[in-house]
Amino acid sequence: SETEAAVAALGAFRALNPEVWGYFPDEVRGQTQAIFGACAGAAKEGVTDLHLSAIFRAAHTVKGAAAAVGCPYLPEVALK
Repeated sequence: SETEAAVAALGAFRALNPEVWGYFPDEVRGQTQAIFGACAGAAKEGVTDLHLSAIFRAAHTVKGAAAAVGCPYLPEVALK
């Protein structure tokens, strides 16, 4: 299936590029926390341009990190 192929490709990239893969989970975790924090702030204070900018900046960072580690599906999801 397409999902199995993507998982296999990502596993191969990880095996060949451990130094690049090493930062990816922490980067995504940190950016996810930034997104949740901005969403919580928007829920509490009302949505502002600062909240939206923080969310889009974090999503864009996840997109770039995913592209760097060869994950073709995450960049597509990150900006939806």
